[in-house]
Amino acid sequence: MDIARGGIEHRKGGPAPRLDVVLPKKLPHVSGSAMELRYGVINLLINARDAMPQGGTIRARAASSPRPTARKGARCSPSPSRR
Repeated sequence: MDIARGGIEHRKGGPAPRLDVVLPKKLPHVSGSAMELRYGVINLLINARDAMPQGGTIRARAASSPRPTARKGARCSPSPSRR
């Protein structure tokens, strides 16, 4: 989270918001691009920072949740970008 912390601290004018991060010791692995996930998280944090011109606290939390089960007869199809 250090890279995200550095990303939100750089702002012109106004106080930088405080970043409060809570991560459990163990999170499940996710599939996908680590770089794209990193960019997505940083983008969300920068958007939150920009929405807080007077400063404040951005709270970022992560948690695992049970994997959803497919309904009987449900079909999965790839997203349009994966076809």
